Amino acid sequence: MKEGVEVQLNPHTVNVFNQNLLEISLGRTRAPEFLHKKVTVTIELDENEDKVGQFVASMRRRFAKRGVAEKDIDDLVKVEKTLRVDEKALRRAIERKEVSLIPHSWDLRIADWSVVPRSIRSTEELEEVEEDDLPNIPKTTL
Repeated sequence: MKEGVEVQLNPHTVNVFNQNLLEISLGRTRAPEFLHKKVTVTIELDENEDKVGQFVASMRRRFAKRGVAEKDIDDLVKVEKTLRVDEKALRRAIERKEVSLIPHSWDLRIADWSVVPRSIRSTEELEEVEEDDLPNIPKTTL
């Protein structure tokens, strides 16, 4: 800082939801209001033999009919399950004390960091650096 340069380390956080704890917290009647389960299916297709848009079950049958082993079909047809949480609605319900979550149902984790180099532009800012170990420098980037 005394040389007129500072570096900001800014954390980027992500929400981490524990599906089991959320479902227990919200109960069967409230869970569907906030938790929307979705399934993403990735299918490895032979462009010459298969058509895009087939259902997973029909694709598995097609691979089996061609003699592909069951364990190999699992590598070719992958099903990924994810959870989308209606965060705004869930926050409102928590604020209104309509639902209460079990600890760690909803955590915040640092996903990554951004490093922002910045030049200190004014003499006043440089003087603050010399006067104080923790200056009050505006957090703007160039």
